[in-house]
Amino acid sequence: MPRNISFALTTDQIRNRTKTVTRRLGWKNLKPGQILNACVKCMGLKPSEKIERLGQIRVTSVTQESLRVLCDDRTYGRNEAKREGFPQMRGHEFALMFCQHMGGDLDQVVTRIEFEYVMRTPAISGHERKCMTTEEAQSSAPAASRCYADDVQIEEWWAVERDGFVLKWSPRELWLRCGDKTMVICEWPTYGEVRNAILGLGWQLPAHWSA
Repeated sequence: MPRNISFALTTDQIRNRTKTVTRRLGWKNLKPGQILNACVKCMGLKPSEKIERLGQIRVTSVTQESLRVLCDDRTYGRNEAKREGFPQMRGHEFALMFCQHMGGDLDQVVTRIEFEYVMRTPAISGHERKCMTTEEAQSSAPAASRCYADDVQIEEWWAVERDGFVLKWSPRELWLRCGDKTMVICEWPTYGEVRNAILGLGWQLPAHWSA
């Protein structure tokens, strides 16, 4: 399951997809190719609050770098400030802001993470918010089967039913119901998580998904 990463200070930049680099304390074991869930906030949530996901990103580069380089190399610093989502700042201004919010000084080494946005598979037209049995899903599926990548977040509403159990999913939740009891399996599920839940129950995948 993808790890969550918060963008509390750059929520708008993530939503607008104008940010492609982030600097962090820690995260040294991150590897290129990993998928992360970009969230507004991951920690310090109130009991009534839930994690709000902004989408998914794919890591393309992970390096260790001193903040000082943003000050010493003005061209690099300005370009990096722009990639961080602050085109109005110069490199040393961004570095100082980082220290103000995260602590430390300009000589500290941080993890520079470069990433790209994961394109989400659109919902199939005519099937949103539709619940049906496995047999109905198979009979009503479009002729051309589509490929749903495991790391892509769900964008459809669907349900499969068997032996009194109903497995439902939506962009927000994946849950299993039996009678009047409902168990939430996970929030903001990906196609891979739903696929694993279906196969784990020994059921068939919806016919409009590729196996």
